[in-house]
Amino acid sequence: METQARSLAKTVSWRVIATAMTFVVSYFWLQDVASSLALAIVANLLKTLAYYAHERGWNSCSWGRYAYSEGRLRSVVKSMSWRAVAAIITLGASYFWLPDLKDALLFVAAAMTVKALIYYFHERFWNGVQWGRATMPYQDEPSSSGHQVPGRAVSDVAVISGD
Repeated sequence: METQARSLAKTVSWRVIATAMTFVVSYFWLQDVASSLALAIVANLLKTLAYYAHERGWNSCSWGRYAYSEGRLRSVVKSMSWRAVAAIITLGASYFWLPDLKDALLFVAAAMTVKALIYYFHERFWNGVQWGRATMPYQDEPSSSGHQVPGRAVSDVAVISGD
């Protein structure tokens, strides 16, 4: 479980990365700095709100979460669910600058491909950051040998400050 501050920090870090990637990919299509920047900014504003809601939604789901980390499969599924939400927003925003639906869909496909990989690594990076993580009763964590490691019971939620 995460604190709201952690979700906000993840939102900001991801939006900075994703906005830069939107700009780069849109510049490839538009060949115009102003239009590419406008598309990146509009998409960023819409996705910032959506990403925070996505983080809080996943925060309410305990599947694939352990006391101090998240499993790789959770990161993959979370990445895919975010990419679906982001693709819908990107398609709507890009259609304004790329009124040909085929071009807009190609743009979304390119952006999704690049960002899905980057988002996975963003999730894995944050998995190693303990700040703002709250512990709660959780499922047993698999060990490197594939056997279950019994979880430690947590009677109260504790927030890890990272200090």
